[in-house]
Amino acid sequence: MLLDRPQQKFSLITLPLEYFTEMSNGTMEEEDEALPSSVITTLVSKTSDTWINVSEDIRFLSSEEGVVDFVYLHEVKHNHLYRVTCSGSDTTETKLTDGEWSVTSLLAVTPTTVYFHAQLNPIQQHLFKVELENREWFSNLLLMASSTPVL
Repeated sequence: MLLDRPQQKFSLITLPLEYFTEMSNGTMEEEDEALPSSVITTLVSKTSDTWINVSEDIRFLSSEEGVVDFVYLHEVKHNHLYRVTCSGSDTTETKLTDGEWSVTSLLAVTPTTVYFHAQLNPIQQHLFKVELENREWFSNLLLMASSTPVL
């Protein structure tokens, strides 16, 4: 994950594993050489005139060789879930949730379903699920007070 200093540009990238060197104490050694741009793959890139609120809520789906498929949380007015599928130079991004409410956390991802918490009002959170293929979602899987954690 890359973020510029004013937090106006965000990129999620991949690098080949061979560009990392493990040291004897288990930490990663920083290379002095610049990476060739041909080995960097940008999966998602976002820009904002103000700033980007970065979330580390990301879950990778099992993928085929050469395909990266994941769900992540991103804020544009409200936090919502997006699915990104990258295959070679082709990238597809699908908004999974939408509305005047915010996803508060991404809980789990199965091959067909995403489970998450959403805050519909200041005193309640709901447990939701969204189907990856048809994006039908259902509330009231569990209703809880905002101070009571689930899972």
